[in-house]
Amino acid sequence: MTMDLENLKGTLRARAEADTDAEELLARIGPARRRRRARRAIGAMAAVLALTGLVAVLVPRLPLGGYAVPGAPSAANPNPDSAAIGADPQTIHFGVGRFPYPVRTTTWAVLDGVERLSLWGNTVTFDDPQAHDDTEFFADLTLTPVTTSPTPNPTALPGTLQQPHSSPATVGGQPALVVTGKEPNSTLGATRITWQPMAGARAELSVRGPVPVDKALAFAGTLRLDVIHRCNLLVRTTALPDGAHVTGCSTMADSLRGDLTIRGPQGTISISVSAVAVFDRGATAGVGDAPQLPTLANGWPYEELDPSANTQHFTAYIRIPNPYLVVWAQGGFGLNDVLLVAGGLELSSR
Repeated sequence: MTMDLENLKGTLRARAEADTDAEELLARIGPARRRRRARRAIGAMAAVLALTGLVAVLVPRLPLGGYAVPGAPSAANPNPDSAAIGADPQTIHFGVGRFPYPVRTTTWAVLDGVERLSLWGNTVTFDDPQAHDDTEFFADLTLTPVTTSPTPNPTALPGTLQQPHSSPATVGGQPALVVTGKEPNSTLGATRITWQPMAGARAELSVRGPVPVDKALAFAGTLRLDVIHRCNLLVRTTALPDGAHVTGCSTMADSLRGDLTIRGPQGTISISVSAVAVFDRGATAGVGDAPQLPTLANGWPYEELDPSANTQHFTAYIRIPNPYLVVWAQGGFGLNDVLLVAGGLELSSR
């Protein structure tokens, strides 16, 4: 058992050293990288559960649709208001039914006024033993407040599909536009469905992979606006630089990790919360004779990292070993701003 624990610690420390991308959870990434990252998250999560025995605490709550949902239990929203969509960076104003194929990872997010659900899975089995990229799918459902228009506008679709074909459809009793084709530099087919689920709101379902159009349309029809979810992470902010606000929250609720995004006139500060909540001191300061780390205003020890050792143009970069977090700045924010935000962090009751 001792050897297993040491192996686990070594594995988690190695993962902790990886560079972090501020937009990682919201951006489309290659299938192979997504598969490796998801398996690491799932492996780390399984190890924590086996070692701590906190299954009842850590296993996420599953609604009828089968997806892990963020934060506290969902609340009813009997009078949906399009003006509320995206207004609170930690509130998601929609729910969905079950996707027609097994889902491996689920990411809920709000960023800069756009609410999003991202799904990744496989159309063959829950865990394709052949790891065939051609059976993987990526689905993004976004909800955005917009000026009311009678029908979806095809020119508003982001990105350009190769060999596009457009056709009308109906989703939830509302007119919809379906565009099929292939994404640039990809052999996989893509489907984009846009519609207005209510006045003043625009929904888009983008599916990449071998998912038939009728199944994508059926999933789009499960969108519901009568529920809300909170994007609550392990920590919450209490101190921000002048003029800065929390503008984004994302959570992989099925692996307990997530991010907070803070924006201001000077730039961006990001907080990444690990899937594993607590790392030992040696994870950042070395095993054995670890040097004493400085502490933040909240008493948490931290380590200053080299901001140039990444590809994201960080201007400051720190790591907190317990609870395990990384905080970095971009643009005009510097180390003092990062220490202010990190020093004001508090543990959340979720």
